[in-house]
Amino acid sequence: MVINSLVCIDTLTSAVYPLIAGADFYAAPTFSPDGTKLAWQAWNHPHIPWVGTTICVADITFPSPSTRLPADPSRKRCLVRVVVDDKLLFLAETSGWRNPWVYRLSLRNANPALKAPILEDFAS
Repeated sequence: MVINSLVCIDTLTSAVYPLIAGADFYAAPTFSPDGTKLAWQAWNHPHIPWVGTTICVADITFPSPSTRLPADPSRKRCLVRVVVDDKLLFLAETSGWRNPWVYRLSLRNANPALKAPILEDFAS
């Protein structure tokens, strides 16, 4: 049986720190500019990356990083781009087009980054 996982590797000590395991697929790991957080997307078969994806963020504090948030897997979300301060930028398809959204970690809520959806796909 194969168990997929996402890990951080300390390049000084070669120690491996598991972040999460169990999803069928992990993609787009993105570090925050200050290196303290890692965001990624995960999904399970038979879903595809743009449907049924969970977006997660973990604090990267060794030796025991902890997952901070899973996003709503029922929404079409993908392409985690950046984590700055308290904000995670990602794309979500709620209007038929993938537009940027901002998730605030401290408030545990997501809102559109734009005042109104643009009828363009930001993922193209």
